[in-house]
Amino acid sequence: MILPEGSTIQIELPRSVNDSISSITPVYSILGNRDRSLIGVCSSDTICIYLAKPQILLASYKRDPEEIIEKGEYRKIYWKYDSKAIFVSTSKAYAYIYKVETSDEHCLNLFDSGNNDYSRKSKELFVRFPNISINLKHTVMIKLQAIIMSLVPLKEEIFLALNDGWIHRLSWEGDFLEDMSFQVSDIPFNMDQINPKSSKNLPRHCYIIDMIYCPLIGGIATVFSNGRGGLLISNSPMFEKDNNIAIFAGKASDYTTVSTNHKYRLIYFGKRNGGISAYHIDESNGSLAQSFKVELKLSDSTELLSYVGACTLIQCLPQGNSFAAMFKSYNSSIPILAIFSPFGAQWWCTLENDSLRNENFLCGRLTSFDFGTEGFSLWVGTETGKHLTIIPLARNIMINHPAMESVNNIIMLSDRHVHCSPSREREKNSRASYAIWNSIEIPFDYISLNWPIRYVACDEYCEKYLAVAGARGFATYNLIKKKWRLFRNEQQENNLSVTGGMIIWNNYLICVSCDIEKNQDEIIFYNLLTGLDASSAYKYPISNRVTMINFRKSYLMTLDIQSTITIYHISLSSTNITVENCAEIKINELLPHPTCVVSIHLAISDNISESPTFCPGLDTILINISGNLLFISPQNKEIGPTQSGTSFDKSKVFQLPQPILIASSVEHVWMNNCKENIPQLNKSLWINCGSKHMKVWLPLLHSTVSPKASYIDDRAFLSRRIMLSLNTNIYPLIISSDYLTSGIKSVCSIIKENKDDKDDKCVTVVFSSTRDNEVFIHQLLKQLLKRNLGIYSLEIATHCKNLPYFQHALELLLHNVLEEEATSSEPTPDPLMPRVVAFIKEFPEYLQTIVHCARKTELALWTYLFNACGHPKELFRRCLEEELLDIAVSYLIVLQSTESNYSSIQQASVLFEEALIKRKWEIARDIIRFLKSIDPSDMCDMFSGVNVSQKLSQQRGKTGICNIQQYSEDSFDFMFNEGPLVVKRKDTLNKSETSSPIFDGNRNDSIASNDDERNPLMIIHSTSSKAVSIPNYLNYILKQHANYLLEDYSLRDLAAFSIHLSFDLVTFFKDHVKNERKTIRNFSLALLKLHSQFHWPFPVQEDVIADSLSIKLGDTFSFKINGFDSDTTDNKSTISMTSNDDTISQIFVDSDIFQRSKVSIKSKNEIIWILNKIIAAGSYEWIFLFSVFSKNFDLFKKSLKLFKKEMVLSLQTIDHIKNGYEHLVKWSKINCIGYSNFLETISYSIKSMNEI
Repeated sequence: MILPEGSTIQIELPRSVNDSISSITPVYSILGNRDRSLIGVCSSDTICIYLAKPQILLASYKRDPEEIIEKGEYRKIYWKYDSKAIFVSTSKAYAYIYKVETSDEHCLNLFDSGNNDYSRKSKELFVRFPNISINLKHTVMIKLQAIIMSLVPLKEEIFLALNDGWIHRLSWEGDFLEDMSFQVSDIPFNMDQINPKSSKNLPRHCYIIDMIYCPLIGGIATVFSNGRGGLLISNSPMFEKDNNIAIFAGKASDYTTVSTNHKYRLIYFGKRNGGISAYHIDESNGSLAQSFKVELKLSDSTELLSYVGACTLIQCLPQGNSFAAMFKSYNSSIPILAIFSPFGAQWWCTLENDSLRNENFLCGRLTSFDFGTEGFSLWVGTETGKHLTIIPLARNIMINHPAMESVNNIIMLSDRHVHCSPSREREKNSRASYAIWNSIEIPFDYISLNWPIRYVACDEYCEKYLAVAGARGFATYNLIKKKWRLFRNEQQENNLSVTGGMIIWNNYLICVSCDIEKNQDEIIFYNLLTGLDASSAYKYPISNRVTMINFRKSYLMTLDIQSTITIYHISLSSTNITVENCAEIKINELLPHPTCVVSIHLAISDNISESPTFCPGLDTILINISGNLLFISPQNKEIGPTQSGTSFDKSKVFQLPQPILIASSVEHVWMNNCKENIPQLNKSLWINCGSKHMKVWLPLLHSTVSPKASYIDDRAFLSRRIMLSLNTNIYPLIISSDYLTSGIKSVCSIIKENKDDKDDKCVTVVFSSTRDNEVFIHQLLKQLLKRNLGIYSLEIATHCKNLPYFQHALELLLHNVLEEEATSSEPTPDPLMPRVVAFIKEFPEYLQTIVHCARKTELALWTYLFNACGHPKELFRRCLEEELLDIAVSYLIVLQSTESNYSSIQQASVLFEEALIKRKWEIARDIIRFLKSIDPSDMCDMFSGVNVSQKLSQQRGKTGICNIQQYSEDSFDFMFNEGPLVVKRKDTLNKSETSSPIFDGNRNDSIASNDDERNPLMIIHSTSSKAVSIPNYLNYILKQHANYLLEDYSLRDLAAFSIHLSFDLVTFFKDHVKNERKTIRNFSLALLKLHSQFHWPFPVQEDVIADSLSIKLGDTFSFKINGFDSDTTDNKSTISMTSNDDTISQIFVDSDIFQRSKVSIKSKNEIIWILNKIIAAGSYEWIFLFSVFSKNFDLFKKSLKLFKKEMVLSLQTIDHIKNGYEHLVKWSKINCIGYSNFLETISYSIKSMNEI
């Protein structure tokens, strides 16, 4: 994958001092030489040659204005294959050939000035890049009969296509080959190469407007003036005029430009409508078959696609791993440029970001572009600007280093940096780790002499080491110590050239390279724990130059220039390194050219039968040849009768059968290397097919099948695998450790704007990459279920159920099938929905999956969904049975849209009471909001019996009434802070909401007695047909549950109940005090409940002795009455007195009362909060119990004095407290001796309670 990375560079074109017109002439052509080390640029009157790195103008040639008027402006520039000459066409019937003279003299020299302030102190200021000097010399001027439209530079000749239909041949010395000239109309055209009788010719007025040489395809791809495209082929390599034929590229007639991909043997045709069509040679009949066609696509701002015009230029990366296209824009301020994968997956487009749509990004309409060296940059020219814009690029390391086992990181290589994405494990612990990359700068000492970097290698999980290799030698980086290491001897570095690649394994760097001095190819092992020293490295000589390698487990596979694959087995020990040549396979008959090999791979087929192998444990080779993935596996060779007494080792005798095509349009192949144990996915083959999305070659493994039952012939596993397609929205590069497809996308921002010149408004754009993930498990499950392979999908899902997004995957599976079948215009003959529902029922997430899918789907599709899954009422009932109350809340929203309002209230009432019983306060609060949102006037349809389908038809297009939030399991303490207690005033009744008074302290019916109060919902339903009073019903339920919690002595739950549901706790306790109800019937049990709920430790004898001494010495606390201190002794807690109306929100005690208690601040704050409510209500039996609980009886005495004017303790209450005291004394002597001494010290106070 190739994406912009870094900041753009603006290069000012040379301008003439005397001629101001030259500064605004458009750039007509940009083209690099064969290795893209030199970039040629031509405007209307000037030719410039730039060095690709650093970007230095080496030479320029400018013509006189008179010559331009006579012979036309420059149009296109072309390089000779050896970069010793350039050919330039003009707008008239003239052309030029210039000789390019090079010398070793440096074109740029820097000198230090005498001023120390301007001396060079950084190494990077000492330019060490290989500079050269170039001189352009005009050698040939050609006069023609017509204007040159296009040309193809060959090794010794030039094909010239003129606008009069003639094709001429010209040598680089300027000699015409008149015998080789022919007209386009004389070429016979066919649709294939088998039926020449059906050939026809183009009209006389047709001519070629664009063409390119395709040596590996065997012809010249052309676009004609009538819009047709084709391939010109010849029986003679000289393209003699009598041996030429052509085949059409389909039947389209709107082609505008053409390019070719040599590695993948593809021809790209640009079209007038902005599309791109790719063709390849059909081996069966020699015709041009369409591989794919693509158009620009945007995830957002799709209206910008209306600006896209014809595709004007396509340039392919020389390595074949990408191509870029330029499009005409109907909005002059929006440049349109895009980068694609070889098979058409869109990687990047200038329309994707607002910054790139800025008119200053590329300063005018685009005219030409080309890739820089190794694809590290994109040189872009414009029509009105006076700058060249260089966009830096970064590529994924898989392009030059195909690996069978994927790492958990995405590694990108740019001009000067290696960018490593964070692993998934680190992403989970970071808020924005998806946007944070580890950018490692390659040391200048190495890159200045060995640029560009061609290979990058890292260890299996990119945790220890990383290595880069350029033109000579390599450098290693320790990811732990964050230090680079270079060769100790610079001569050793210059003598080593990495040709095939590198791998890091078991702390060894293994590289396949060439010894320049000895001209010997070798496999070299460097120990990374020591230094980089060639003298101590282990070297294994090989016979041929290696162009590609791959590694799996302990096996190294190489491909050399003789098209031979060699497999080596490597054994490493502390003292010895052993390399064994296991197998050699010649594949030259499969290759049109060694360049066409994209990647080679070793794989384990898990074949159970006793078939031959290339080497122990490896019996499969995968070869990607021009996008065709071939499978090669050995088979037994037939052996004739042998003489008696002779024997053969049949395990070493095998032959190669005809290779099997697994997939086409293949760009990238790998096997997963995740740590999770999911056999089906770990042993799958992942295949990236560009615009045809991703495919997975899945093994059909089943744990219940015995090995003997699965035995078949030598190629058994081919029938035990299935190819499935995955339609992802991202371009997948790896499968992450938690089985997500992971890719990257480019983002950018503007950081600088030049304002020196009003006409010069070009900006600098900074590009960066972010990691993108996508779920794909649901697509695998869907396709397996569709093929009636449910048992395999069940096994995969069983292994995946521990993944954090598994439930989301089930929702996606159900949602995709629902939308596909429910929105189909025709009935589905074999619906998949019943199988999907039955599959999801196998998992405990079934109920949650159904309701989440329903809430994210249109109401019109609910009928189809619930016909397959069951009625929402039944699913709601199951949620209550399984105590899934949070899921039942979601079903309540569904029932609101499918049932009558009265039925919804009934279901909500059941759930409300269940939530209160289970202490799910957040759910109860949401149900209150849900019930209050229902209009009472809608209650006239009680028991209307409206069925689901009728209700859906009525509610179609209608949104829900309320949106219920999801909460965590336990939120009791969301108002209890860990710090000091700060109680804020919170009114129990919002006076603006008098229409539905759920909690009105002035209403008598809100605190009715337990014996006389009935359910108001049932009262109204049984006596009249009035609208149901939902507030009265809620008050009744809340009051009943508060009584239940109080009878259970669950004060902490009662406090949480009051806070979450806005229940007036002070009024509630006052009601009990007013009616003289005994809320504590068992004081010892209530005391135990306080200890249990607040996690309060029981007292021990040492604490009791300290408390007793404190009481005897007079260590009491002060309190305030009407703002005046009544006691000036050492205070441990505070009691304040306010008016009756404000007691609800006042603080009576604070945390100092528990200063000696060794409990958490959280528990103290919770107790203080509930204790202040109880004191405000005057519930003295609970105040007495808390005084015992805190071992501070002054709390009880001061509370009595505080409210002696407002209320008088009845004799019944005093007797009840005294009985409770006696009960606690008996209980403490048996069960908790720690309370005995304290209770003895307060015995006198209890007896004299009437006097207090």
